[in-house]
Amino acid sequence: MFRKTKTRLEREGEFKGIKFFKEYYNKEAKQVWFKCTNEPRGLITMVNRLRANHYNLKESLARKNYIEDAICECEKEMQDIYHLVFRCERLEEAKNELYRMLEKLEITYPYNIDDWLKNVRIKPLKAVWTFLNKIGKII
Repeated sequence: MFRKTKTRLEREGEFKGIKFFKEYYNKEAKQVWFKCTNEPRGLITMVNRLRANHYNLKESLARKNYIEDAICECEKEMQDIYHLVFRCERLEEAKNELYRMLEKLEITYPYNIDDWLKNVRIKPLKAVWTFLNKIGKII
């Protein structure tokens, strides 16, 4: 059963979930990355949604034709995870708190969420999740 499901998912990965299969999928993995973790469900969900490139920000919603406009409320650029976490001018105070958390974790600049997702670096991802919760965004 496991092998049949895995084969079907890999075949579907050629046209669905392309980013996930290209950048994060581990063909050799025998279980999901979060199997032996005790992290909050919301954090695990955020990581999985970001890895799947299907999340509740305007860029993703517009790409899926759920909304027409991907531009952030700050009107500077499209609202993707990088814009929201690192560049949106509306969120300076909350971002400063995030940067302090990353500094305490000894995460150095430049920050790269894709690298954190690829290697499932839970500490910086948890900092991002905490930031998103603070600003009221559920990914």
